[in-house]
Amino acid sequence: IEASFPLPQQMNRYYAFETQLFQVSVPESLGVELITTAEQQQVISARQQAARDAGTKIRQDVQQFVADCVASLREQTAVLCQEMLTSIGTSETGVHQKTLNRLVRFIDQFKQMNFANDVEMERQLERVRKELLSKTAEEYRDSATARSRLTAGLQQLAAQARQLAKQDATELVDRFGELGRRKFQLAA
Repeated sequence: IEASFPLPQQMNRYYAFETQLFQVSVPESLGVELITTAEQQQVISARQQAARDAGTKIRQDVQQFVADCVASLREQTAVLCQEMLTSIGTSETGVHQKTLNRLVRFIDQFKQMNFANDVEMERQLERVRKELLSKTAEEYRDSATARSRLTAGLQQLAAQARQLAKQDATELVDRFGELGRRKFQLAA
């Protein structure tokens, strides 16, 4: 048993004993800065003004963000239509079901991403769904009249989407803010 204990000369290698001293005392002098009521009012006024300025900036930034999102979704609609027209025009067989399905998926995604409630663009897309996507690609390939109706409809949708993207979206943005306010009031 004695052999399992370290020799006293080797104890420093295994154990250390340290002492640390500290002192707790009270401050020697109390320095109190007096703030006048006028200074307090100035601080309160400055904070209120900063809050008003921040609120205005946030509202402007949110309005710009919503307007940019609306314009972007509308522009993406126009780009998709142009890509579909290019695909239809350059394909040997004409219209592919894959191309039509891409528009169906886009319409569904538009509805999901339409947080600003862009009723006009959604109405245009629904019209296209009813008028142009009720036929299969095979039906469009078999009928030159149907194919020309499809390309004309896509061209019209692209033009309308571009026009809507360039329009001032202030009314839509304002409705977006009102919608949020109504939902907030209903929740309260």
